[in-house]
Amino acid sequence: MENKADLIGWVGTGFFAAGAILIAYHSIWGFIFNAFGNACYVVQGIWSGLPSLYLLSCGLIVLNLFGIYKWST
Repeated sequence: MENKADLIGWVGTGFFAAGAILIAYHSIWGFIFNAFGNACYVVQGIWSGLPSLYLLSCGLIVLNLFGIYKWST
């Protein structure tokens, strides 16, 4: 890995991909995994100086939380 930002990005990608698979299997855990993956992207965006990445990821975290709320009601 080139640096910590790259590593956290790959961790986020793993969680995001796992979340997509879990959602496909109708598991609420998919939203949780996706939210964690996006949190990794927020950190990566901040460390790399990419506001577009961390702002999009913050928005997606909100959508994941909404998905968790709707799924559980």
